[in-house]
Amino acid sequence: MHALISGAGVVGAILAHTLEVKLGATVDVIDRYPTNATGGYAFLLLANGVQGLKQLGLWDAVAPICVRIDHVSFFSAASGGLLGDDKLAPDTYIVSRGPFLDAILSQRRHSIRKATLALTAAKDAESSPSDHVPPS
Repeated sequence: MHALISGAGVVGAILAHTLEVKLGATVDVIDRYPTNATGGYAFLLLANGVQGLKQLGLWDAVAPICVRIDHVSFFSAASGGLLGDDKLAPDTYIVSRGPFLDAILSQRRHSIRKATLALTAAKDAESSPSDHVPPS
């Protein structure tokens, strides 16, 4: 089997790994950007996500960059006052997206290829404003 995945985000990276390891597929991942952009965001990795990564054989690759957290606090941007403080379930982690993707993608046999897809339409297939459906 040969698969082509468009997008090397969290889902694309994990899907590529899974298809390669579990099904023996040859997988090409194309993305607009050849490497992870600097900056970005972090996300919570809950217990069921940790279990899924363990089942896929990826937990050992990402565990060193995950930070266990047990609570989260919410503050008002306007006043700076505390809005809430919630206790989280055991085995909840926070992880930065870029290093997480690097760790997942480092487990793959193949690298990501930069690709730009250009879509063109024949002149007679182009749409005009009168073809558009007005918002309801």
